[in-house]
Amino acid sequence: MTSRFRRPLLFLCLWSLASAAFAEDWMYTVQPGDTVWDISHNQLKDWRYWDDILKRNKIRNAATIRPGTKIAIPLYIVREETSEVRVDNVVGEVGVVFSLA
Repeated sequence: MTSRFRRPLLFLCLWSLASAAFAEDWMYTVQPGDTVWDISHNQLKDWRYWDDILKRNKIRNAATIRPGTKIAIPLYIVREETSEVRVDNVVGEVGVVFSLA
């Protein structure tokens, strides 16, 4: 294989590996007043995963996460909750209806 094809091929292989790694993440948008500890307590299976969030997103200081920041949270640590969903309409604008029944 010529060197002219090796570089693009290598790039595509690395890109596919990186995108596959992030496909297993939930992207959370930090809200005003959020802290990494609050996110851990409210969204994760165990609050002790807060350090995993910092490492995954290369955040050095947990106190400096600004509202609007998107952070990647691995799906394997996200708290799971089941619910039923009924789709009423798929044409036009989408609406969400929560039902306790």
